[in-house]
Amino acid sequence: MMYKWLLKNRKANLPPASHTNLGVGGLVCNDNNEMLVVTEKHFEYAHWKLPGGYVERGEDIKHAAIREVKEETGVDAVFESMITLRHTHNAMFGNSDIYIVVMLKAITTDITKSEEEIKDCKWMKIDEYLNHPHAHEFNRFIVKQALQLNENNIKLNLLKSNVTISSWSRDITSLVVDVSSEHQQ
Repeated sequence: MMYKWLLKNRKANLPPASHTNLGVGGLVCNDNNEMLVVTEKHFEYAHWKLPGGYVERGEDIKHAAIREVKEETGVDAVFESMITLRHTHNAMFGNSDIYIVVMLKAITTDITKSEEEIKDCKWMKIDEYLNHPHAHEFNRFIVKQALQLNENNIKLNLLKSNVTISSWSRDITSLVVDVSSEHQQ
């Protein structure tokens, strides 16, 4: 570790214990060209958004998105593709914030909303969402990006593998672009 060789008479240039939050959002679609949307109970501006939340320590991005969707809406889903990410600074607790959005395919459609977090939850037609007055512009961008990826038969897969360097071994997740025709709709 780097800190073991730092000189004692110099300022340590180590980052704070946590300086970046990692969140996920799930664009969940069903077979009726609808997307799953929620409004949060504890948000100053009531708007339709994607279900999601923070990644837990040691949790993979795919699993975090699936878990958050299940917790907030009761809907089971499977990973299809990464869509985009957003990186911003001075967010919650003064930290930087990375928000990764993935495309999920609904495998159940019955909604059981979280009474603790969610004010409302429903399936909404994609075109309706893109024109809805209470949809944030960044969320519209996400949906348009997902449509463009699908139209161009591009899948952004998150591939998990194990890397060994010297005496340590780590599981890593890499972004892989898949342009095969196997995932065409």
